[in-house]
Parts: sequence; structure tokens; C-alpha cells
Amino acid sequence: MAPVSTIETFEEAQEIFLQKIKEDPRLKPVAAKKLLDLAKELDASTEENLGDLSLQLPAEERIKQGFLKFKNNFWLKNPQLYEKLSAGQSPKFMIFACSDSRVCPTTILGLQPGEAFVVRNIASMIPACGEAGFPSTSAALEYGVLHLKVEHILVIGHSRCGGIKALLTTDPEKKWSDYIQDWIKISTPVHSNQNHSHDIDERCSCGEKESVNVSLSNLMTFPWIKSAVEEKKLALHGGHYSFVTGTFQYWTPGSDKVDF
Repeated sequence: MAPVSTIETFEEAQEIFLQKIKEDPRLKPVAAKKLLDLAKELDASTEENLGDLSLQLPAEERIKQGFLKFKNNFWLKNPQLYEKLSAGQSPKFMIFACSDSRVCPTTILGLQPGEAFVVRNIASMIPACGEAGFPSTSAALEYGVLHLKVEHILVIGHSRCGGIKALLTTDPEKKWSDYIQDWIKISTPVHSNQNHSHDIDERCSCGEKESVNVSLSNLMTFPWIKSAVEEKKLALHGGHYSFVTGTFQYWTPGSDKVDF
């Protein structure tokens, strides 16, 4: 048997390990505990490296592996939840979040399937009622409020938002895109609350939060949202998530921000 210091392969290490147990069976409890600890470390290491490994997979394989992991670790372990969801949905939350790949709202807030009706778009903006050209967002609001009867609408802005930076740094008089330029005009009022003496990063950070307030104000232009809020059947909430600092700010219209 080779000296432990010269072992290079898993098979050689396994052989020595089993030989030690054979020579002294009293080592079994200690060995079992160490193996369990090692297995936990390997699981944690696999989770940490999953993102990097996924980048190396072909698209079809990444989709397959991602789904099978979800199915084995969540779907199969929660049969009662999915039996309930198969009969319909009744989420309490409706969430507006940015399409940015770094800010998945259900991940950030730890929400389970069935808890939130989610709408994602550029910079999580909501147009005013009747504003032409944006029926998708209004249709989602109508379904969420009038049909699903959600009790809360949460609008979430986020750090390093490209939509807000474009709003604050491009010339609105010059055509530079087919669709994005018209969309981000929804938050044009953000300009009036800007301190232009600040650097662009600070202006964007303030603008990300102010844009949420514009959307919260626009929500109240929908008659059925306004009446639901006044009747205490619906509550509006604002939030800002920073993946730079790992923080979340929460507020309601007219209230101070609270840091989580």
C-alpha cells in the first residue's frame, strides 16, 4: 500500500480508507461522521460552482439540468403544494420588477410558486391609465386586481438599472431606439426631481427609487385600483433592491424608507 503522502487518485484514497476500517472496526463511527461531513461540503461546493459550470453547458443541457434539479429538489418534494396550485391560483401579491437578469423578484424575496403574480419589464415601469401604446402592462394590472383580487402591489427598482441610466443620460429629442426610448418616457417626471450637480451614479441611484414613486402614482390613475385602495382592499408598496450592497429599501406612498 502506498504511503498516504503519495496518494494522487480517488481510488487509491478509497483503498486506504477501507483498509483502515478493516484493520480496526472501532473506527467505523468516526469514519461515518467524517464521510457525512465531507458529503455536506461537497454539496455546498457544488451549489457554489453551479453558476460557473452552467456557463459551460450547451443551452439544451443547461435547460434540462436546471429543470431536473427543480423537479427533484422542489416539485417532487412538495406534492401538496402543486396539487393545490393545479386547482388554480390566488396570489396575495402582484409584483412589478425589472427584466434585468440580476434581479429575479421571487428569488430576492424568497417567494414560493403561487404567492405572487409577477410582471417584468424594462425598469419595472407602469404607465398611467389610458396611456397609448402599453396595453400589456395595463392588461396584467386588470387581471391581477379585478380577477385574481391581489391584496398588495409591490413595485421594485434596483441598482445599476440600465433603463434609468438611459432615461437620465440620453437626449430625449434624438431618436436612438425603436422601442426603449418611448417606454422609458413613462418615468420622465424623474428628471424634475434630479439634482444635476451630483455625479451620474448618485443621480441614477436616486432616479431608480423616484421612478418607483412615479409608477406608484400612475397606479392610482386606474379607477378600479384607486377605489380598491380607498376601500382598503388593496395596498401599494415600493421597494429598491441593491445587488451591489445586498440591501433592500421598502416604503409605502408618503412614508419614509426602511432598510432591510
